[in-house]
Amino acid sequence: AQTYTTNVTFAEDKAIYTLSVISLSKTASELFNLLLKFIPLVLTVIVLLSALSAFICSRVIVAPIAKISQISKRMTELDMTWRCDTNRGDEIGILSSSLNTMAERLQNTMAELENANVQLTADVKKFKRLEEQHRNFFAAVSHELKTPLTILKGQIENMMLGYGDYQNHEKYLPQALKATEDIEYLVKEILSIT
Repeated sequence: AQTYTTNVTFAEDKAIYTLSVISLSKTASELFNLLLKFIPLVLTVIVLLSALSAFICSRVIVAPIAKISQISKRMTELDMTWRCDTNRGDEIGILSSSLNTMAERLQNTMAELENANVQLTADVKKFKRLEEQHRNFFAAVSHELKTPLTILKGQIENMMLGYGDYQNHEKYLPQALKATEDIEYLVKEILSIT
């Protein structure tokens, strides 16, 4: 053992005191050697505690987040056939519940869009049928109007040129008037339909 001695004075007291420090160098070296023997054990305990903490952390925090990440990938593919576990009261549970709600709303919206698409397809088919009927109607009307117009035109031209019996205006003017009335009747029929 080694002893170190020194004189000490305090500001309030002018007396001189002797301070002695005894160093137990043998004890310090024994403590150091003991510490060296326990370092592998302490490091092993630290590594085991770290591994156990990492395992618990991955089970409690990382695994649910990884599952939510997989679910979000399924959502990007418009797959809404999943549900998150919502039996947790922390932020992960709240996030899971929010994802479930969002998926349900998206699924309902997609169903509404599909129904609207089916209705729109049916409406387009109906419109095409109506358009086809419209074309057929006007083709029939055109044909029906051409006949009396052709007769009227022929009678008027022949009367103007004075061909044969068409010089008799008193006979053919009433026929021309009748053809004009037939055309007028057809036009009124068309207007009442449209």
